[in-house]
Amino acid sequence: MQSYATPKSTMPPLPPRDALRLRHMLEAATKAVAYTHAHDRAVLDSDEMRALAVVRLLEIVGEAARAVTDSTRAQFPDVPWRQIEQIDRALTNQS
Repeated sequence: MQSYATPKSTMPPLPPRDALRLRHMLEAATKAVAYTHAHDRAVLDSDEMRALAVVRLLEIVGEAARAVTDSTRAQFPDVPWRQIEQIDRALTNQS
């Protein structure tokens, strides 16, 4: 009989707060993509509600990313942490 056990991960468990932040990042980014998929820039320029929603979702991604600990960031080296923070700073007018 074949076993379908889930393989053990070599990644250490994430702190619960970081896991929650990563989930918030994923959910907000997924919504932002859905709100902009198959639309060009003109749609965002003419649909203020959609544009404001996308900006807020990107702010959520940035806020959550800033709060992720360095140890968790190190476990996800493919995430462009610096670029996310730069976008967040630009959206929230932080220096």
